[in-house]
Amino acid sequence: MRLTSYPRFLAILSSISIMVAGAQAETVIRLPGSDFAGGGKDKFGASQKGEQANYVYAHPTGACSVMQASFSLKVVPAEPMFLHLKACDDDAADKCRIRITLNGKSLWDGPSEFRNDAFEVRRIAIPAGALNAGENELVIANTEPKGELGMPPWFMVAACTVAPEKHTYGPDITKDFTVTLPAQKRPLPEPLPDGRKPGFAIRGTKGWGWLPQQYLAEIPTLAACKMNFLMNCYLSMCDVEHYPWGDKRCNRWWEPLPEAKKKAYERIVRECQKASIDFCFSMNPNLGAERILDYGKAEDVDVLWSHYRWMQELGVKWFNIALDDISEGIDASGQAKVANEFLKRLRAGDADAQLIVCPTWYWGDGTDARYRPYLETFARELDKDIFLFWTGDAVVINRITRKCAETYRGIVKHRLILWDNYPVNDNNPTMHLGPVFGRDPDLCEVIDGYMSNPLCKQNEINRIP
Repeated sequence: MRLTSYPRFLAILSSISIMVAGAQAETVIRLPGSDFAGGGKDKFGASQKGEQANYVYAHPTGACSVMQASFSLKVVPAEPMFLHLKACDDDAADKCRIRITLNGKSLWDGPSEFRNDAFEVRRIAIPAGALNAGENELVIANTEPKGELGMPPWFMVAACTVAPEKHTYGPDITKDFTVTLPAQKRPLPEPLPDGRKPGFAIRGTKGWGWLPQQYLAEIPTLAACKMNFLMNCYLSMCDVEHYPWGDKRCNRWWEPLPEAKKKAYERIVRECQKASIDFCFSMNPNLGAERILDYGKAEDVDVLWSHYRWMQELGVKWFNIALDDISEGIDASGQAKVANEFLKRLRAGDADAQLIVCPTWYWGDGTDARYRPYLETFARELDKDIFLFWTGDAVVINRITRKCAETYRGIVKHRLILWDNYPVNDNNPTMHLGPVFGRDPDLCEVIDGYMSNPLCKQNEINRIP
């Protein structure tokens, strides 16, 4: 969820006249990507790669495969017009096939020519007669015949402009940023009434690809705010010191961690213990790795377990096996088998050890027919003592409801911890500074814990009240 407190236009439905050389008026229509209806933004959030974007998945995803936006023109410009599209392709080898139509007339139909590592602006000619005086509709569709929601092939749009050929694309200066401070300064955290305990038994945050010094810097704030939980981001257990995330050499879960790195995290564990904060150790063996965990291979299970054994020997009591956002190894029975084995080994060393699994389908109410069999397998086969992470009504959303939590929990039949995807920016140049809101106040009656997903490099900003 992107809960920034600045106002912006939901759509720009009329032309903007910009004076150019020679005092000639240039007709320009600007549409931010997030103003497109449909697509995946309402499920996974609009903030992507530092832009407010929307994106379309493969044709079988239905409503998420198409997005559309409307705008109006008083008159059709006499000069040739172009669609200046700021977009990017997915990170798969093949270019995503897309179709772009304006008022039913084709502008593009075929593989995207956009780069896949960053947004870029490309110009597409608008045929004569395609624009209307009055209402116009721009539709962008993903025409790939195979694909799942949340997975490539996808096509992402940050913004588009309808303008003459020589138009120079620039930021939308109509956006503003405002912050309204409270009239009275209040203590943080606000004291609870006498005899009342915090709503969530588990309260804290995680890192996002953080380095050890970032975790250490966070511990005093967590303690002062009466938080009791800190989980390392599984990216932190990858070789982020030498490879960018996304490089398959980064996640080498089958190798021992360097001794210097182990010592750094041993210090983090000790500092958490001094502050009465439960450190939770997390790894994701199947995300972005050249070699994924074979659930039925004892050697693989033992290698992954060696990291968890190391942490348990330090006195750590909370552990997470993350299986989110993966495209390989989506096997609920296999995942449950490994998780059950890990809980058995953890409890053999410490009867109080706790394990959280982040399932591959970790959002929504669980009723989607595509994901429900997976979740029902977890409900049957996963040890009942294991917690599950859940991100709410969607992956990123501005409202998380008790009703959705109750429905999801009723299907998975396990205790839940909310993994709240705010104010996370996924290492994009975006800062989410607004307050947390839109969470039903009685969520704590349905789920056991709350964990915030933070900003990446700007970890100090996470502490803004």
